[in-house]
Amino acid sequence: MSERITLTNLNAVISRMCRAMDIPEGPIWSRDEHGNNRARDVADMVETGTATLYLVKDKAGQYEITNWHGSLRLHVYHVRTSPYGGGFGSQRTDAWFTGPDGKAWHAVNRGDNQVARCRRLKGS
Repeated sequence: MSERITLTNLNAVISRMCRAMDIPEGPIWSRDEHGNNRARDVADMVETGTATLYLVKDKAGQYEITNWHGSLRLHVYHVRTSPYGGGFGSQRTDAWFTGPDGKAWHAVNRGDNQVARCRRLKGS
């Protein structure tokens, strides 16, 4: 391969390599019905109703739910923080957002990190 791999063209290079080796799906990406690459997180979220994502603040200071590589960004419409609700004196942050399937989801973040365990709400 003569092409230099950089962060900006990494996905395109991996996609070309997978097509050349006849690999239909990679560990991070899957293809939708139109043949477009899509983060596997989204497909798994819609199928299972659960996900481990990240609760972060954007540049404007608004909360959002995102995946590791930032290809998924979901707006959080309500946040509740409890200073000692996470167990052993740690902070708990609850967030509610609309998932990629258009249904209501709930995320829980405990402690001093950004990991959010998310699940689709029943009845939505």
